[in-house]
Amino acid sequence: MSQMSLMTQNESRQLSKSEVNLIFLKNYEYEAVEKNNASTGHSYTVFRCTFNNCNKEMETTWNMLDHARMHKGVKPYSCMYCSKTFTQKGNMRKHAKLHQTPHVDARRKFKCEFCGGGFTEKYNLMVRVSFIVLNKLGLFVN
Repeated sequence: MSQMSLMTQNESRQLSKSEVNLIFLKNYEYEAVEKNNASTGHSYTVFRCTFNNCNKEMETTWNMLDHARMHKGVKPYSCMYCSKTFTQKGNMRKHAKLHQTPHVDARRKFKCEFCGGGFTEKYNLMVRVSFIVLNKLGLFVN
């Protein structure tokens, strides 16, 4: 995303990522809702999706923007190798790895010490390890 500046008669300043996202969010259906943290008494803002009564809440403008784009089918990120498009930059980056290391076995860098399985993403390994540990403790039922 290119940098954006706010120009007024007296000042010029760089907009924060959140301010830029709020500009982009004007094209989508959402509302900013003030909430209070019961334990601390502090108030904070969440962004609630109002598209077709979705009502999902996000704590950051960029999560709301990604979510709103998903509803509308907007995919601003494209793969430099095949031009496939994505709503989220992270998903585009993950996809690009397929082109850089096409064979799946070569991408399975994360190995499970319990089952020996290989995973392309650390998150998936952590899910597998959690599943195995909870099963061994008798805390997880299929």
